[in-house]
Amino acid sequence: MGPKAGPPQARRRGPTAKASKAKRCKRDAVPRSDRPPVDNGYNAVAAHLDAPAVDLVRSAMTRFFWFCIGLIALALAFVGVALPLLPTTPFLLVAAFAFARSSSRMHAWLINHKAFGPLIENWRQHGAISNRAKTMAVVSLVAVFMLSLWLKAPGSVLAIQAVFLLGSGVFILSRPSGPR
Repeated sequence: MGPKAGPPQARRRGPTAKASKAKRCKRDAVPRSDRPPVDNGYNAVAAHLDAPAVDLVRSAMTRFFWFCIGLIALALAFVGVALPLLPTTPFLLVAAFAFARSSSRMHAWLINHKAFGPLIENWRQHGAISNRAKTMAVVSLVAVFMLSLWLKAPGSVLAIQAVFLLGSGVFILSRPSGPR
């Protein structure tokens, strides 16, 4: 005997499959900027350390990417503390940006750091760079160009370097110095 004739059976789905699909559609309908931050326990750490809550990226691979960028920028910032030719503040800003998208714990640590926190907050609140940081940056820019001259770099390299260093210097010097 063959199979029974009749209408095909609808595929049965459990209540969890329907609920998860409805939840997914509802979440995707809300623009990313209006979504609440992902609650993975780290925002509680941020609240405890008096740091702003951050909206972490939801994809694990994207969070890993931003975390790696943050670690590299933080390492370069640490090296920049010891080497006068490598600026610290831009790398700290990149690290804060990357950690805000990947790790609330690292972001809170960086914002509350005794030495680095004020630089980041000064930039975040006022778009400002302190006079000391400006002086160090301009001295570093001039030293790098002088080193290239001393090493007798080709003229085309010097021209490209001069354009980028001059642009960086103008940007740094055009920023306000922040509150007194």
